[in-house]
Amino acid sequence: MIKKQRFKSQKVQALDALLRCLPENHRKRFLIQSDYSKYWKGLQGERSIDYELADLPTDGYDIYRDVRLVSDSYTFQIDLLILTPYFLLIIESKNLNGIVHIDKTNQFFQIIEGKETKISSPLHQVHRQVFRLQKWILSHGIPHIPIKWFIAFTNPTMTIRNESNDYEIVHNILHAESLTDTIRSLASTFQKKSLSKNELNKMHQFILSEHKPPTTDILNDYNISIQDFEKGVRCPKCKKSLMRISRLIWYCDHCGHKSKNAHVQKINDYFSIVNSQISIQDGGEWLNISSRHVIRKLFYSMKLVAKGNTRNRVYVPPASMNVK
Repeated sequence: MIKKQRFKSQKVQALDALLRCLPENHRKRFLIQSDYSKYWKGLQGERSIDYELADLPTDGYDIYRDVRLVSDSYTFQIDLLILTPYFLLIIESKNLNGIVHIDKTNQFFQIIEGKETKISSPLHQVHRQVFRLQKWILSHGIPHIPIKWFIAFTNPTMTIRNESNDYEIVHNILHAESLTDTIRSLASTFQKKSLSKNELNKMHQFILSEHKPPTTDILNDYNISIQDFEKGVRCPKCKKSLMRISRLIWYCDHCGHKSKNAHVQKINDYFSIVNSQISIQDGGEWLNISSRHVIRKLFYSMKLVAKGNTRNRVYVPPASMNVK
């Protein structure tokens, strides 16, 4: 059963918003596009794991996606955590192309078009996750439970070329498509439960209450100021022209497209990359609209929530919106 969903990561969301709001010729655009592709690829890999695990029984397997917990002031992240009465399972996903070559000394290399490059060992990463999770469990008074792990490569076209005899590498590194069968095989080796129903529920509550969503200051990360952004609303259809608004209808003079909600994405982008709240003045500058009355109506059309008195009033997204 899915106990914690995976949403579009804040980093991917923010990079996507940057690309929409920055001018085409901005100096950081190539770097941002490259980072966006990298993070999006990782997210797609994690979602392919979700697809492969859909055949697991809903009863007895509690699945937590994108878990970030703190142990001894150290934050650690787990792509996917499965809680059962018998064991915990960490799944670390890797979305790589070409060939992953593991030599006899357990070094990892990636081969693309004949060129071999050494890459960091995912074993070190997953070992740290196990260590931190063990300490986190101990600090919460939860009884000992075995922690197992797999490293799953999610690209079905890549090849694992393994020359190592290391037991962990042979048995714990696999393609994502074999995950469900491998997990079932692992479960069959356990006979005795480690956690009672009450202890499972206790751990469930701890995971959800102590999950720390990542935060990012995307403008600082890329040394971008709000002055760098294109003001106004670009036509979502032709993407060639900024739109004008008349009687709350957006018009594109280039392609003739009309819209009542062309501003929605631009405001959501503001929440993702600039601030978690917006004033009437900030909204006017962001949308390039001089009328406070129009801005207020646009905010109300999005059901933004007003906070503060008239002089200092700001607007925030409704709780149902998945933004910054």
